[in-house]
Amino acid sequence: MSLISSEMPQKLLAWYEVHRRDLPWRRDPTPYRVWVSEVMLQQTQVDTVIPYYQRFLSRFPELADLARARLEEVLPLWSGLGYYRRARDLHAAARKISSEHGGQFPRDRDQVLALPGIGPYTAGAVLSLAFNLPEPVLDGNVERVLTRLLALPGNPRQSANVRRLREEARGLIPAGRAGDFNQALMELGALICLPLGPRCLDCPLAGLCRARRRGQPERFPEKKPAKKTVPVSLAVLVIERDGKLLLENRPPALEGGQPAYLRGLWNFPALEVEDPEQPPYQLSEAIRARWGAAIRISCRLGSARHSITFRKITLHVWRGEVDGHPSPASKTRPGRVPHLAWRWARPEELGSRYAVPSLAWKVLGLLQKPFSGPRGSAAFPKKPPGKPARAAPPDPESGRPP
Repeated sequence: MSLISSEMPQKLLAWYEVHRRDLPWRRDPTPYRVWVSEVMLQQTQVDTVIPYYQRFLSRFPELADLARARLEEVLPLWSGLGYYRRARDLHAAARKISSEHGGQFPRDRDQVLALPGIGPYTAGAVLSLAFNLPEPVLDGNVERVLTRLLALPGNPRQSANVRRLREEARGLIPAGRAGDFNQALMELGALICLPLGPRCLDCPLAGLCRARRRGQPERFPEKKPAKKTVPVSLAVLVIERDGKLLLENRPPALEGGQPAYLRGLWNFPALEVEDPEQPPYQLSEAIRARWGAAIRISCRLGSARHSITFRKITLHVWRGEVDGHPSPASKTRPGRVPHLAWRWARPEELGSRYAVPSLAWKVLGLLQKPFSGPRGSAAFPKKPPGKPARAAPPDPESGRPP
């Protein structure tokens, strides 16, 4: 039997009708639009997602458009948003829906869960928000609201507590209002039931909240131990020729070359090093082995710090020169990235034509002057709009930030 009052759904929905935000994916909640928004919102704040979502839908307005596109067309639209695996899974799932489901997003939960990159949270979100099916959602915001209403002890992500919270959420869904109810729960967690400093005086459920009655709302949910951070030294090489930069791309499945967390994107040549003071020889030898071209390290440009999930990265950036011309990228069938590819790219193409990791912008920031080529001076490209959220341990249900 639920310990949450049966009055809760009515109070919550009445609050939501007045305070809901006007978000672009709520205006026309087709399965495709809801799905794209939920994938983008994983580990990324709403304000950051909005411009990316609008650009993505402008380029791929329908699921069929995304399924027909090559991966190289999709990734640049994700540039600066981070967690590129989301984009790869989105593209792969669109192709699977096109080939196995007639281009229509499935309504069956098991079929949805069989799609690349979709777990219980995303499945429940799309089925409830787009199809109004009585499926619960359990992102970080919903987890926090329900845990406080129940004053639920223990780690809310332990299997027993996950089952308890999912059952509570399912039992509260009012008939015919699954989509509105789930969005209201998420909205309450995002705007009112905050991780720190919850706005209990503005909360429509304050009178039903056990954690508040105890005077301990911030005690719930109980925090799990933070994952230990790992320091990483990354030597990065910047090579310029005729106003262009040398970039390389190596797929995630291929061993060697770029660190695994940077593969599948266009990036400056990089190598993890043990001794940050002596990387030139290691870097030049590693690149020679990858390209078969001689590399000369000319000077150090500086250092910068960057975080990727649990890694605390120090970038050691060097300027270099290459003798001769590296072999051009191998030709592949449409939709596939070459095994090892490199390009001479204009600075303004970074983030537009070529999907680059966020740390590339910090490398560019260490280059103090514009590039100059035969056509004159070209300013550095600006980082795409929106600031990616600080990396955090992934939410096993949705990955969405609290």
